[in-house]
Amino acid sequence: MKFETEIFEAESGHEIRRYWYRPEGKPMGGVVMIHGLGDHLGRYSHVAKRFCDRGFLCVGVDLPGHGLSSGSRGHVPSFDLIGDLLDRNCLLLKGNLPEQAPIGVFAHSMGGLVALDYLPRRSELFHFAWISSPLIDPSAGQPPILVKLSKWLGPWLPWLSLGTGVRSELLRHPDPKTGTVEKDPLMHSKVSASFGAELIQKGVGLPQNIEKMDSSLKVLMSHGTEDHVCSPEASRKLFDLVPATQMAFVSVEGSPHEPLHDSRAEWLLEKVDGWLDELGFFALKENETQST
Repeated sequence: MKFETEIFEAESGHEIRRYWYRPEGKPMGGVVMIHGLGDHLGRYSHVAKRFCDRGFLCVGVDLPGHGLSSGSRGHVPSFDLIGDLLDRNCLLLKGNLPEQAPIGVFAHSMGGLVALDYLPRRSELFHFAWISSPLIDPSAGQPPILVKLSKWLGPWLPWLSLGTGVRSELLRHPDPKTGTVEKDPLMHSKVSASFGAELIQKGVGLPQNIEKMDSSLKVLMSHGTEDHVCSPEASRKLFDLVPATQMAFVSVEGSPHEPLHDSRAEWLLEKVDGWLDELGFFALKENETQST
């Protein structure tokens, strides 16, 4: 796998960091990657590698206010801007792939909410989607005062920063050797009033939106059973509404919100490997990865 990044200016004026994960040989498909709230795409190179090993070219960005992109931490101006960034990534992928090459989505947590909002409007672009620990109900588990503040203050003080209460200890288990949870300096637990309000609004409309998804899309949803950030029960209920004819749900027993960064990460990735095999996207042999 080859890795590179670049910076470009979004229509909002933000400097956006884009990540490319390239297979060793000529790509035969593409994957758009979407990170979670307070997260950044640089944490998912091990996920990208699984796709690259099958000939997929992966691309994604740090959203405004996240990771190495500019902006107040946790403030994304709008879902429309996210949609524009995803559209741009899809166009870039298509320009680097053979005609009719399959394109998929990998999305985690808030990225899952973004993907589930975006996919019904762009179903014709995608062949498959892996939704990891999706944020289905952004208001669940949040203090009522925070929910009210986001709704009332969003239109008046859109940039106002609110704490989400999500701590590293809720994301993954402590390291068994040190007994502590390693903290990533690029991660944060903030959301702006306006973006928090829009997340809540999108969550409310998600069940109706899901019904519009193209049934030909192949869908995998995975969720840790001990997730206290995003409800695994809510994921399962929403999954049952997805109209796809080829779909799978993977419960990661004992894992918190980030199974991909926890002790069962390899187990989950092997499950995803099996799912990709079922779709006909097999790992490339060494001579295939070296071809150009």
